[in-house]
Amino acid sequence: MKKEHTVLLLETLILLFCDQLLKNRAEFFFAQKPLVLNSFISFEYTKNTGIAFGIPLTGTLLLIINIIAVIIVMGTLWKIVNFSKKITVVSTALIFAGALGNLIDRVQFGFVRDFISIGPWPTFNLADAYITMGIIVLLIFHKKILSLKKESL
Repeated sequence: MKKEHTVLLLETLILLFCDQLLKNRAEFFFAQKPLVLNSFISFEYTKNTGIAFGIPLTGTLLLIINIIAVIIVMGTLWKIVNFSKKITVVSTALIFAGALGNLIDRVQFGFVRDFISIGPWPTFNLADAYITMGIIVLLIFHKKILSLKKESL
């Protein structure tokens, strides 16, 4: 295994551990009593049985769709990006950890554990933030990342 792939794996596992740890702590601390910091930010434990942004879709079909989506996203990123640049490793680890973190919740509980509430947005979790940040970074550096991959072929 290449050094970059080992780093990617380690970063993904560390981020995944943090996601699962915070979800467990959020369930323990915020399930009974939300923590309201101000009128814009609060921490309240919720169970998201739907897909992104609470769109209703449940059961086995949702789980199958999630598994297929995670495999496609991870496989595609593995093939199209060049992991010799740290920014690529970090952004990909964020996406992998986020996708796996929410998939673990769906398989283990049948729902995703959310706990961060900011303004008008639906409640989300650390895995959702990871995915969002990873995608934003990949989009910002899209041309550079893909051109690096082409050069390495």
